[in-house]
Amino acid sequence: MNDNRIDRLLHLILTDGRRVQVHGQSVAEHCVQTAALAWNASAPLTLVAAALLHDVALLVDEMVGNAGGLDLDPRHEVMAADILEPVFGAPVAEPVRLHGVAGRYLALTEPDYLRGLAPSVREDLLSDVEAAQDGGGAPLSDVEFVRAFVANPWAAAAVRLRRWDDRSSGGGARGAELMSRSELADLLHRVARSAQQPLSA
Repeated sequence: MNDNRIDRLLHLILTDGRRVQVHGQSVAEHCVQTAALAWNASAPLTLVAAALLHDVALLVDEMVGNAGGLDLDPRHEVMAADILEPVFGAPVAEPVRLHGVAGRYLALTEPDYLRGLAPSVREDLLSDVEAAQDGGGAPLSDVEFVRAFVANPWAAAAVRLRRWDDRSSGGGARGAELMSRSELADLLHRVARSAQQPLSA
């Protein structure tokens, strides 16, 4: 069953993703370029897979029937993580889950971070932060948020993913060595097989 889901996920990104735009480029172009940046940085295969699939929830209308009855969160990064975790495990799902809030972390800890973003990315990030602060309950202060974020074991991976995401969104990934469809498929199947192997005692 996982093989079918992996093939469907890849089809969503590479084929259906051509029809959906995000920050001035197709989801397909953006995700492949983000994965290329991860690959060229010699990132773990799990993080390359996360880079390729991080925006799959933008295409979720195509996939709801195969989502396994999950109670999906409306935020695209959380929705994507919920879809990916049963197939690829936490090393893929958790950086994807956190890559949205990783932007807030970078904005709070790096003075020039926002200035380097593409305008549409910057606007989305500021809107996300405002929405989080206006949500139910008492919002975390900036200091509390940073402390909670860095305590998460997947924070560092999420920050790497966010940087590649931002760079691709700004067109900075052009010229990166891209992987073929068959190479991407092989990578995803390898990561999924590894996630399904029981840990040795």
